[in-house]
Amino acid sequence: MGELIGIVSLEKIGLANKNNVRFELSRLETDTWFHLAMCNGGKIELISAASLVGAPGYLYYISLVSHKSASSPYGKVYSFGSQSADFKLYSKKEENVIHYYLNITRNWLSLSFLPIFIGKNATILAENADIPNFEELTEIPVESSIVR
Repeated sequence: MGELIGIVSLEKIGLANKNNVRFELSRLETDTWFHLAMCNGGKIELISAASLVGAPGYLYYISLVSHKSASSPYGKVYSFGSQSADFKLYSKKEENVIHYYLNITRNWLSLSFLPIFIGKNATILAENADIPNFEELTEIPVESSIVR
């Protein structure tokens, strides 16, 4: 099936597996922000595993969606196994593009991401960013699902 559909990459739609398009964002002891992605009428679905020194890891499912008629916030985040979020996710609309910013809220935390779907009008950037203007951001809440 992989030959028919193709493999997902940071630039194209497709299937993901454990060997492709994985990336890790980490925070040691400073306030760390990332420009996570951009969507222009597209969709990105990610699975994230949180790894915290001295504590068990947790899984998150993140769905980022961009379309003209969408109401803010743009996206959903579900937590599996944690009642509190290890990061905060924000959206910011500029014309027809939705920018997503991620702030890791706990020291000594790494988030490992595996994209499972990337639409043709969406791009994962995963690059360090300066602290954005909070007045321009909409927080996307993390919703707990299954708690172990």
